[in-house]
Amino acid sequence: MFMGFVRLGEGQEEPRGPGFGQTADRPYEERQRVPGDYDAQTSIHGGLSRHGLEHLATTDGGVIMLRNIVRRGIRAVQNGQDPAHVLWEAGQVVQTYSNHTVKPLPKAPTPEAEEQLLRATGRQVAEGYLKDHASLVEHIA
Repeated sequence: MFMGFVRLGEGQEEPRGPGFGQTADRPYEERQRVPGDYDAQTSIHGGLSRHGLEHLATTDGGVIMLRNIVRRGIRAVQNGQDPAHVLWEAGQVVQTYSNHTVKPLPKAPTPEAEEQLLRATGRQVAEGYLKDHASLVEHIA
C-alpha cells in the first residue's frame, strides 16, 4: 500500500514520482533534509497515531470525514453487513483510491452550485490522478 502527501508550490514537480518517501529505504541524511510520509508517520508516537493527541484544524475536515467513513465501514462489517456504497462481486478484490489535493476554488453563488463545483473538481482531480499514475494502478490491479 502506498499513501502519500506532497505539498508543491506553483510549477514544482513531484520529487520522485509515485511512492516517494514511503519507506525507510532512503539514506538517513536524505530523509532528514527531505522527509517523506514514512518519516512523518513513524515519528508520531512510535509509528502509532493517537487521534486524541492531534490538534486538527478546519483544513483537516477531509481527514475527519474519511476516518468517519472508515469507522462506519468497520462497524458494518463487524455487524455482518456490507459497508455503505461498496459494490463488489464475491471473491473479488475491491480497488480503492484515496487522494488529498488542496485546490483553491471560487465560492459558488448557491449551495447547489457549490456541490456541483466540488463534485466536478473532485472528478477532475481523480481522473488526473488515475491518468498520471496509470502504471501504479495497473501494477496494483
